[in-house]
Amino acid sequence: MSLRYTLLERLIAVQRRDGYITRAAAEVLAAEIGLPVSQIYSAATFHSRFRFAPRGQHTIKVCAGTACHVRGGDELLQALTAGLGVEPGGTTQDGRFSLEAVPCLGVCGLAPVVVVDGEVWGRCTLGEIGVLVSRNGKKILPAAGNGRKRS
Repeated sequence: MSLRYTLLERLIAVQRRDGYITRAAAEVLAAEIGLPVSQIYSAATFHSRFRFAPRGQHTIKVCAGTACHVRGGDELLQALTAGLGVEPGGTTQDGRFSLEAVPCLGVCGLAPVVVVDGEVWGRCTLGEIGVLVSRNGKKILPAAGNGRKRS
């Protein structure tokens, strides 16, 4: 088993356990594997799956793929950034929401797509973003039967 494979597997295990890669965990991992901490961070930052800060209680992902971009995904991301007061990749100060811009989610027929806590919301509009997340940080999902296309 290669050192690189071992390192990635260990980083995945740390993130599953702690929710993100802490400085202390990186230092312990470096000592156990026999690498400088800088190489641990180098490997972890190369892969977009690793986080270095805790996630919020709720995660909002906006697809940044081509189809979603063309159909208004950027505007949705801007509205969420303004409404939550946090940049993509960040978490609100109250720890309730993490906002992410993610590569293509593979559901281009539903573009633009927003994923809230693992639920895919397709054909989202600017008007519906406020329904998904209100300005005060309270999670509000659309009521059934309102014409929303959810997958």
